[in-house]
Amino acid sequence: MGEMIRQSELFERLSREATDGESPITLILGAGFSYGVVPTTSQIVRDELPWWLLCQSATMGGPARTDFSDKAKRKSHKFQAAEHAKHFWSQVKGLADARPPNAPAADTISLGDDGLPDRKSIASAYKAAFSPWCTPALSTPSRARRFLAEVIKQSGTKLNPSHLYLAALIAERPNLFRTIFTTNFDPLLQRSLQLVNVPYFVSDRPDTMQHPD
Repeated sequence: MGEMIRQSELFERLSREATDGESPITLILGAGFSYGVVPTTSQIVRDELPWWLLCQSATMGGPARTDFSDKAKRKSHKFQAAEHAKHFWSQVKGLADARPPNAPAADTISLGDDGLPDRKSIASAYKAAFSPWCTPALSTPSRARRFLAEVIKQSGTKLNPSHLYLAALIAERPNLFRTIFTTNFDPLLQRSLQLVNVPYFVSDRPDTMQHPD
């Protein structure tokens, strides 16, 4: 069994072991690094996405596009949002189940008693929402970018201790991490690096960059 260590202890150990003469470390960050600031995958699937789609629909008596970040509006439309979420995920499940045999595999989505994807289906539902065949959701790149941009906008200028700690560590030992890969779509690490005046280069096309040794 591998040794379980805390995140801070891991960084401290890497910092002690790394020397200027050694190859710099490549760090990989996952979604958990933004916890507490950016909605979790489950929150996006069950709450944020259905509410955003309802705001985009401009239904009579429903919320407007500008209401997505308005907590008071979300509360006042709570029942309508819940009904819309049930209808939306029922549509998505129907599309996923009806896909032809020769189509690329679609993960199974199972709905709970509340009509929303259950815990076992969160990843499948998230994947489906961003798939080209899922027309009720985010089937085009522009629509997906608009949704993610508005989700990030809600975080304002918030940061969490993980990003602040990493930025401080990079500022103190600039040769420790030369390359950072992340699946996250938020700018929290960039904000943290700006606070400690560390220059950086960001690219969403790593195939065009020089590969690390």
